[in-house]
Amino acid sequence: MAINVSEVSSMIGQRVAVSLRDVSKQYTGGTWALQGVNMTVREGEFISLLGPSGCGKSTVLRTVAGLQTATAGSVEILGSSVNAIKERPGEIAFVFQEPTLMPWRSVLANVGLPLELMGVPRVERRERSLQMLEMVGLQSVANKLPRQLSGGMKMRVSIARALVSKPKLLMLDEPFAALDEITRQRLHEELLKLWERFGMTVLFVTHNVFEAVYLSSRVIVMQSNPGRIRTELKVSAAYPRKRDMLSDSEFSSTIAQAIKLLEE
Repeated sequence: MAINVSEVSSMIGQRVAVSLRDVSKQYTGGTWALQGVNMTVREGEFISLLGPSGCGKSTVLRTVAGLQTATAGSVEILGSSVNAIKERPGEIAFVFQEPTLMPWRSVLANVGLPLELMGVPRVERRERSLQMLEMVGLQSVANKLPRQLSGGMKMRVSIARALVSKPKLLMLDEPFAALDEITRQRLHEELLKLWERFGMTVLFVTHNVFEAVYLSSRVIVMQSNPGRIRTELKVSAAYPRKRDMLSDSEFSSTIAQAIKLLEE
């Protein structure tokens, strides 16, 4: 059954999941990666940050995740500061462009790592990890090592690891950039199913226009020199998204609008 835009809006909470106010980031040497970024993301939204390389998309994501510190401005996640959220393990999760799996640990052990760090008992850790592998269709490779998996399978393991703690905020930094188109499309479907199932907030970084529009309820378009938000596009297509929506004139128009903004 399709979920329309009004239903998606009703699913989105009134609470703010992510808030950036006048956030700037200057690197050593004087280069401004970000300048004056203001962004509000509500609980349950699926937001894509779209823009050319070097526009600060990943810098925004890493700043929200606390992987680097803003030079100026304020960042609030789930009602708390970045430092405070770090004291509440499991509430946020990050998926990098590369799977970053530990090569000496089995798939199951890789997925269970966040729970292990949180002190979850072994039996519960194993059960929850197996459940998550089943959700991404990889329960049959639980005992294999990462080197025995394809690139797409490794990324699915990485996503399963990120979701095993049931985070409220999931951040993904161009996770499908190195994958072939068929695998990429398959993971689009899986990610949307997991988003709908868990009701989490998603921040997704990409420079792929189709990917941004297909996945998101809202696309934030960025520009560079320095990195800043130019505008945002609302995507009116119904959920769950289907590939036949490519022939929908409104969907095609949104893609064309995004391309024009990037070209300008």
